[in-house]
Amino acid sequence: MHAAPGNGGIEAIGKVHPVDVNDPAAITALAKSIGASLVVLGPEAPLVAGAVDALREAGIAAFGPDAAAARLEGSKIFSKEFMARHGIPTAGFRIFDDAEGVMNRSAADEGAELLVVSQFTLYGDLRSGNRPGFSRAAPPEQAERLYLAFADALRAAGVPVQTGRFGAVMEVELVNDGPVTLWLDSGELFA
Repeated sequence: MHAAPGNGGIEAIGKVHPVDVNDPAAITALAKSIGASLVVLGPEAPLVAGAVDALREAGIAAFGPDAAAARLEGSKIFSKEFMARHGIPTAGFRIFDDAEGVMNRSAADEGAELLVVSQFTLYGDLRSGNRPGFSRAAPPEQAERLYLAFADALRAAGVPVQTGRFGAVMEVELVNDGPVTLWLDSGELFA
């Protein structure tokens, strides 16, 4: 068994290879170099980047959706737009209280203005020790596109949006109102 990029636990039962999982060409080159007959992709980033497409194009069997299908899981904005286009019901993100004190109103309902600030450090991974690693964060070019697409989608939904400068060091002051903190993440569980 081969794993890329792998970790200490996997290394105990197989060979690990350092590879950029966001680079379909690198994944395909590795699969060719080790003579892989099947590649099973786990995280969504390489799927969205087109790793399955590249592997199949190279004649290597790959388990996982192609890039077009992976967008449904990899981009919440794309998923929401897809579901709206096809009449698939989906809830709006409602975090503001209604008259009964229930979080039942969206930013658009409230006429709220949002500040969208890029912050790649939120994707820090501390599972391997005390210093965060950011290897699973999107590359800057991809992250900036996603950041801008997110802000544009909010604007398209009628929410006024201000943005910070992507990648810049900024000081932002805010007041948290209420006892609620929400962490938006994929369905992947981290133990």
